[in-house]
Amino acid sequence: MQSDVLPPKVAQQILEAAGLRFPSQVELTDKSELEHISFAFPWVMKVMGVLHKSDVGGVQVGIKTLEDARLAWDQLTQIENACGCLIQQLVTGTEVLIGANREEGFGHLVGFGLGGIYTETFKDVNFALAPLSDHEAQKMIHSLRSFSLLEGARGQLGTNIELLKDWLILIGILVNDFPQIRELDLNPVKGFGRDIYVVDARMILD
Repeated sequence: MQSDVLPPKVAQQILEAAGLRFPSQVELTDKSELEHISFAFPWVMKVMGVLHKSDVGGVQVGIKTLEDARLAWDQLTQIENACGCLIQQLVTGTEVLIGANREEGFGHLVGFGLGGIYTETFKDVNFALAPLSDHEAQKMIHSLRSFSLLEGARGQLGTNIELLKDWLILIGILVNDFPQIRELDLNPVKGFGRDIYVVDARMILD
């Protein structure tokens, strides 16, 4: 069975309709459009048209000026299959991942864990079948080995645990109601307090 990776903008629209938040961002196919972006620096720039962006150097962070952006555009659009760039306002904070995979005969398995560059290093991820109860979502979060990082270890700002719980429940409802979603990967979900955003999203449909 053929699967289709949704364009980032379409995935964003679906997830925002489900109740999740994204930082200010725009997809561009023309370099000259960079000067018309309305949100403030710093930016993150990501190549479009490439599935595994980080593997090919397709993400540049800390873009502070329009000149930086133009230089990053030239470099990113040289990558094979590039069709433009997604420009996103930089978000800082604790990184987690939320994902879902359809397991034939069982339904969707929802995952939650430490995100970003630490996903493969620590493999601190918990799973539960969708849809999730309030108790199941709480347990997925609180039973992480790295839970103290989410609360804000060593004086660092933490993230809002109740909001993360609500997002897990929302994702469980989404994939349960729309079984044609084969795979959903939100990594990282990032921010401090209630200012939490989906920084990168990938959705695959049958």
